[in-house]
Amino acid sequence: HPMSSHLLATSSMDGSVKGWDVRSSKQAIFSLTSPPPDASTKTGAVAAAGKGRLLCVDWMKDGQGIVAGGEDCRLSVWRGQGIGVEELKPVR
Repeated sequence: HPMSSHLLATSSMDGSVKGWDVRSSKQAIFSLTSPPPDASTKTGAVAAAGKGRLLCVDWMKDGQGIVAGGEDCRLSVWRGQGIGVEELKPVR
């Protein structure tokens, strides 16, 4: 993650992207999946055959989105808000 050294994203062969906090790696903090491909298109048929395997993932420059690509030659984009921004508590 470009703004937090504690966050990382992974892509997997089942077509999901998971976000992890390295301070607690027992469970992903979020999981994302793309909608199923349209099997009537050529790329949809390839994706259906390959089960949408994701081969790469990266954070957007602002840290508020993730882009992933895979065997189906499609890019999936997810946008969020407040990702990696830790709330500062006032000092008394």
